Order: sequence, then structure tokens, then C-alpha cells
Amino acid sequence: GAPLRTLAGATDRPGRLVPALGGPDGAWDNVSAQGWGQVFGVRGIRWTLHGDGRIELILADAFAGPVEARAMAEQVGTSGIVPGRWTVAGEQRIAIRKLNTTGLTSHGREPGTTYALPATGMGQVLQALQEGSWAWRLAGDELLLTGTMMGGPLEMRFRRAP
Repeated sequence: GAPLRTLAGATDRPGRLVPALGGPDGAWDNVSAQGWGQVFGVRGIRWTLHGDGRIELILADAFAGPVEARAMAEQVGTSGIVPGRWTVAGEQRIAIRKLNTTGLTSHGREPGTTYALPATGMGQVLQALQEGSWAWRLAGDELLLTGTMMGGPLEMRFRRAP
């Protein structure tokens, strides 16, 4: 949240200082998660982390749940944009703050379905992302975020968005 001044020195040979953002910036598609003894499939959730500390979660007919919830995933989705902030919370750690989930709606996926309701369930889950900080690790075009959410460990897997 604040600019830092850095002093670097080298004694016997040239050194190189490469500034970085301290987080996995760019657009990432959430593809799965694992926590509370279950594996979760995820569809339609894109995270965009901007270098200035903004974060946008874009939900487009999104769903996240275990295999047992597959029938429900075929019937309902959640859509909307969730703006917020991200900050560096330590080495290879980020914190997510100020998420605004009020614009999310749950809707049917069947042809001719016209209802849209406030997505309080998905909103509560996304709000829980703010409970602590998240360790991040890049492996090629894959991003892993690990932390604690709703009292248990959670690992989320992402692929760099096209």
C-alpha cells in the first residue's frame, strides 16, 4: 500500500536489481480447488490482479462445488463483477480486501429461464477470501493459491487466461 525506496549495492561484481509487483498479476481462470477433504470443480470465474492493487473477479455463469453438486451446477450459475483490492502480505503472499459482492446474481441455466436473484451464497464464499493471506506459487502458466478459508485449508488452482 505504500511505495518503497530500495538501496542495493554490490562489492566485487555488477549486480542486478529487478523490481517486481510482489504478486501474480494478470488474468487467471480459476479451474479447481481442494479443501475440507473434497475436490471442487470451478467454472466461469476469472481473477484479474492489476499492478496498482486492484482486483476484479468476473463471474460468468460461474459455479464452484464438489462432484456431488454436478446436477445443481447444470441448473444454476452466478454472474457479476466483484471489484476489490489486493496487497502484498509477505514473501510470496497476498491478502485480498474490500471485495464488493453486491452486484452478483444467481440465475437459471435452462433455456427460457428468466429469474435472477442476489447471489448471497456465492457472495459469502467470496467474502471469506478476505479472512487471511494467501501463499502463491507459479508453475509455468499455472497459479496455486493456498490459505485458510472458513476454518479450513484451501488450495485454489488457476490457469493464465488467454
